[in-house]
Amino acid sequence: MTFSKGKVERPFWYAEKNLLNGRTFSSLAHLNEVTANWLATTADLRLHQETKRRPIDLYQEEKPHLLPLPAHPYDTAKVLYRTVNPEGCVPYLQNFYSVP
Repeated sequence: MTFSKGKVERPFWYAEKNLLNGRTFSSLAHLNEVTANWLATTADLRLHQETKRRPIDLYQEEKPHLLPLPAHPYDTAKVLYRTVNPEGCVPYLQNFYSVP
């Protein structure tokens, strides 16, 4: 299955226009609270245009197959310095990643 750029980015447009548009938030906790309410009352209950099903129903089907989160959160504070090679890539763990 291949996805076009527009199809991948469309959910972000929906959240920006439907959840964030015209709203201000006093804190991260406030944003999380508003988002949880929006998901429960709006986004998860709508009929999806392509699947013709509600996202909350699809999630309930998928939930038994999901793996639990790790017991310890990932350490994102690790800093590694890399040099970009002539092909515009950086090596990391025997893989090469392109950089802009």
